[in-house]
Amino acid sequence: MHLKTTYTPITNEQIERHKDWVDISSIFDVEENYLLTLDIQMLGKSDLLLLDMDYQALQNHLKLKNATILQQRTHIFQNLFFDEQHMAFSKYWIFGLYEALRTFKQTLIRQAKDNKMHNAQNKGFPKGKFECLNDLFDQIEVLRMPLAKHEPAKSGEYHKVKSISSDIHLKDYGQMVSHKQTREIGWQIFNTKQDSFNVLTRRQIADRFLEIAKGIKHNIDNPS
Repeated sequence: MHLKTTYTPITNEQIERHKDWVDISSIFDVEENYLLTLDIQMLGKSDLLLLDMDYQALQNHLKLKNATILQQRTHIFQNLFFDEQHMAFSKYWIFGLYEALRTFKQTLIRQAKDNKMHNAQNKGFPKGKFECLNDLFDQIEVLRMPLAKHEPAKSGEYHKVKSISSDIHLKDYGQMVSHKQTREIGWQIFNTKQDSFNVLTRRQIADRFLEIAKGIKHNIDNPS
């Protein structure tokens, strides 16, 4: 079964984003897991595909603004398979990034232990140039838990997942939502620090990851 999607023309922004993914992949080059670099690059290619799907979802949504009820029903039925793909691929992209970062973190921890530089109390990335990934990894881990393990909250309560550096609860399986303005796939989470529900989209996670990784790459290439 082939992927049913419509590709937008290659833009300068897409070209630069692809270059960013290839560029930052080099910081994940470790001897014990040499395929991590390739995994990051593949996540980058998938990211571009999903951005196209976000764009197509937005165009589909705009077509329905002035449509009749019959036209809306017909359009929804015709695009049902695309919508399911969009949701599924967005979800599994999160899983892919989580596993890549988890593997990388474990590799760094093993290396730190070998060099007798690891603090056993620290469950996150070891202190140093990669510890800035902790907050993002924590968010992804909290988001992934109910999506992958299907562990719902107890009735009337929130399912709490122990986190490294934040206090976030996710209700039930992580309610999937489509962003009102952009139609990006996201998940509704309850942030106890803000005492409010927030929508965290796949693109927001991808953008934040690229931003952090580019900062790490810059610091590696330009040591003070």
